[in-house]
Amino acid sequence: MREFIAAMERRRFYRNQWTSVFSLMCDGSELAARLRRAHTVGSNLRGVIQPYIQVVKSEEACDKTGLPLGHVWRYFRLTWANLYRSVPGRSLS
Repeated sequence: MREFIAAMERRRFYRNQWTSVFSLMCDGSELAARLRRAHTVGSNLRGVIQPYIQVVKSEEACDKTGLPLGHVWRYFRLTWANLYRSVPGRSLS
């Protein structure tokens, strides 16, 4: 597992730039500053936050990093702060 995580975090050259799984994450301090500016100006958040859904198909690669999408999903499942469960998210019992 440690080797897998290290490999995902290692920089690689893809489409004329250095990328890693970190290329898929937003810098928290930069995001906070952009959110403050949007709030101060009174604009909506559409220019700051643009969520989208990425369907993970294990045979496909990420457009931004070239990493297999299944590996990207596995990386985030292994490193998120919530307790690992076989079914992601919340469940009603």
